[in-house]
Amino acid sequence: MEGITLDNDNSVKLERSWGDYMVDFNLHDEWLEILNRMQILELCNICEGHLARVDPLSRNALIIARVSDRYQVFFHQHWDELSKPVSDLIKACFNRNDARVCYSALREISLRPGEQYYPIPFDRIFLKVEKRHARQKLEFDKETVLWFEHTIAAFWIFDTNLSVYYERMGNPPIKKRKKQ
Repeated sequence: MEGITLDNDNSVKLERSWGDYMVDFNLHDEWLEILNRMQILELCNICEGHLARVDPLSRNALIIARVSDRYQVFFHQHWDELSKPVSDLIKACFNRNDARVCYSALREISLRPGEQYYPIPFDRIFLKVEKRHARQKLEFDKETVLWFEHTIAAFWIFDTNLSVYYERMGNPPIKKRKKQ
């Protein structure tokens, strides 16, 4: 699929449907399919990056995935012992000058209003990779296409290695996730 070129005065963020989701227009189906076939990680956000006048809050391309619910407890319990191998893996997969990477654990208890406030525990591990430079052109340029191709390949390798760590620590082999 080719990106589109728009007149410079256009300030509309273009989206298209992909399955049940609306995605940025220039994201390739193949990229979305690869990211949705990961075993440990689940895609939760992807953005092609936009010009400031189109969307000032999403100027940089990014991909965010979270550890799937069925693996959250394991990766939280083994956070300390996996921190060195995961750090090495991040360096091996994402050590480029064009990306910022954050692998983080978020634990919180939120209070939601109802008849009375009640706690909702939230326990997630995320991997966020963001393109260092904001989008400068309206066209979906070759630099951004290459960034996505390299970053998606790195996500796939990272996910595959998380699966290996999971199995090496005595867990059953991971079954292939059904295509969504």
